[in-house]
Amino acid sequence: MPPAFHDRHARLVWLRTREIARRLRADSALVEAGRTHLERFAAPDPLQARAAVAWRAVLALSATPIADLLVEDGPRGEFLRDTRPIFAALDGPTMARLLEGKERQGCAG
Repeated sequence: MPPAFHDRHARLVWLRTREIARRLRADSALVEAGRTHLERFAAPDPLQARAAVAWRAVLALSATPIADLLVEDGPRGEFLRDTRPIFAALDGPTMARLLEGKERQGCAG
């Protein structure tokens, strides 16, 4: 069950994250893309030090546990969603499809 959404942004983050988790399960090579992004952009930034440490530990796992952690409901899942490295880009048509599916399910937020 998805977490409760307090605003549209939180719902969009959830939809993007679910799609990224789906893609990670389908293509474990995306884990390396996440590692590359983390080390290139997040790790050098002192403001992202806590996230970089957490994500290094997560990225030592295989793709399926990473995907499970991303969609975990709770403070840890929320932290990982908020700080996740880029595994794959989602284009406009993909986001429109995700939003359309969510609206059809009657999930507002």
